[in-house]
Amino acid sequence: MLLSRRTTRKAQSERAEKRREKAGAISTESGQNFLRTCITTIPGCDNEDFAEWEATGFNGPPDEIPPWYLPYDVLTCNTEDGYTRVTKSVGRGQTQKIEEIEELGEEEEDMNKDWLGEFTDLIFVAIIIKFADRIKYMTKYKALTDTDKARIIAESMLYFYGFFVVWLEMTTEFIRFKNMPGIIDDVLRFTYLIGILVMSVQVVKDRFMIKQMRGYLAGFLVCLSVQLIVHIIYYARLSRSKRYSMWRIRLYVASIVLLLITMLIDDEITFVVMMIIVCTSIIFVSVNSFRVAFKPEVTDGGTFKANHKGVVKAEIGRSPQDDEPFVERFGLIVMITTGESILALIVGGSGVFQQQYDYYLLVQLAFVTMFYMAKLYFASNTELHEGHALVEDGVPGGVTWVICHGVLAYALLFCGVGFKLLFASMPDYDVAPKYYRGILCFSLAIAICCIIMIRVAHDKFIYHHVMLLRLPSIALIIAGAFMTDALKASWELVLWCMCWVIVLYVVDELCLEQYEVARKYTETLKGWRAREVVDWLCTMRFDPDVVRAFSDKDGPAMDAMTESDVQSALPKDKKTEAKDLWRKLQRLKKYNPHHGHGHGGHDDHGHGHGHGGHGDHGDHGHDAGGHESAAHGHEAHGHGHGDVEMHAAPQSE
Repeated sequence: MLLSRRTTRKAQSERAEKRREKAGAISTESGQNFLRTCITTIPGCDNEDFAEWEATGFNGPPDEIPPWYLPYDVLTCNTEDGYTRVTKSVGRGQTQKIEEIEELGEEEEDMNKDWLGEFTDLIFVAIIIKFADRIKYMTKYKALTDTDKARIIAESMLYFYGFFVVWLEMTTEFIRFKNMPGIIDDVLRFTYLIGILVMSVQVVKDRFMIKQMRGYLAGFLVCLSVQLIVHIIYYARLSRSKRYSMWRIRLYVASIVLLLITMLIDDEITFVVMMIIVCTSIIFVSVNSFRVAFKPEVTDGGTFKANHKGVVKAEIGRSPQDDEPFVERFGLIVMITTGESILALIVGGSGVFQQQYDYYLLVQLAFVTMFYMAKLYFASNTELHEGHALVEDGVPGGVTWVICHGVLAYALLFCGVGFKLLFASMPDYDVAPKYYRGILCFSLAIAICCIIMIRVAHDKFIYHHVMLLRLPSIALIIAGAFMTDALKASWELVLWCMCWVIVLYVVDELCLEQYEVARKYTETLKGWRAREVVDWLCTMRFDPDVVRAFSDKDGPAMDAMTESDVQSALPKDKKTEAKDLWRKLQRLKKYNPHHGHGHGGHDDHGHGHGHGGHGDHGDHGHDAGGHESAAHGHEAHGHGHGDVEMHAAPQSE
């Protein structure tokens, strides 16, 4: 046993030494610059740990499409070729070396950074609860006119906008950059949290938010200043992040200057205008970084190829390594705001709660409503290699996915406000004011629409006329706000909303998988509809003329085609395209999406999350041959991860 431990320690030591050597080589290739030279003079900032961090410290997109192309590409629906516009400022040739470093030994999970992220989430929980309580109080006691009501809503939108910017910038920095050795970044992140706390204490329960604008600006400035400093360090030391960091350095400098001018002017209108400009500029640059700046490598069936870590492979360009954590972080912000709706009701409603059935009903029905809202959101998620929006190079894609999460979080916040207002009005009103009812019903409807938009942003989900079945439920939720005669009691209104949310959940259960999931992820060619055929032709980058020639054919028709059928369907001047289409169609006929998590045809490498319980190899127990190479993990009793080569099973005739 002792000998085995010594052997293990020796092997680990040798692997660590090889990692340091390779990291040092990459660091040397990156060269020196003035900023880096200055930073390395600081004690403790020029050791072996920093050399490895400089080589592997950036997980974000090394290539990025310039932001000014975003509006034009969206308006023209021409986002698939965005990879042709990426900047070329970051040198190539290091990706393989970095992968070799990480393969020498998986890095230990950065627990300190993870715990800091969890701690920050708890701070945002408190901020959102405070937000909801403040909006409820101001709406009930200070909203004497329609102007006051509009002002309360507008101020909450502006302040939430700022908080979302702070959360988004913190999240992207946390995920895209590995923890820096030493305490410098720890001190900076501590300062960032102080800035968030300064912003949060400006949300005063009984005052209009804009009266606290100087304190809010001060906290916002602290957060942006910290981001500026850390990105200057990243620019100086992480060669792969130079382009990414430089755009943000320029943005943060301009934003800080504008906010300082706003503090000096000390004018409410100027504050509103400058906050909108600064927040929109930061959001614009940040969401642009979620565009797919590479051409994804696809299987014979048009699905994405991914390695054993779930990272989608790039045919042209370089894919980022950080998409999976974003799915978790954005899911957390939605769960925080969803849970806040109930938590705020429990905490804020304790002062007026009475031991009566209608009070109990309201709390329970609100909980069931938000529970099924969460179920709707979960049904809108998918794995990266199954066409997640973050790897979707078409419209709507990752940009829509990010923006809709921000709007969804705000709508869910107001669901909690609506519940609180209905609860608070129960001792004083037999029928809650229409304004209170409208806040709940409209925010719930907006949240549902955002969830549907998040869903269709994925490549896996498609539009089908069945989707229109959800419109009556959404309309009836909104109508509940005005049905004061039929739904007098607050609990009756919440019951009404809950029932229609459950109806939406039932529609998902009955129709989502059957009609609204692209069948290239679930079935062979014989089960495809015409829409899957068109999507496959577009994914394979065939000319529009070729796509139009076969747009009316479904999967069985394509499966029955021969080479002569393909040639006769295209003009004589398209002989090259006909040969290419026939070659790919032959491979498509043998494509089977059910082999492991990889969607590979012949020689395709799929995402090989193998389940060892179905055998020692990475497929899911299907008859198709598959073998797992470079696997690690528990092969016989757990998940064996490895790059898997999936050979599609021939279809029986």
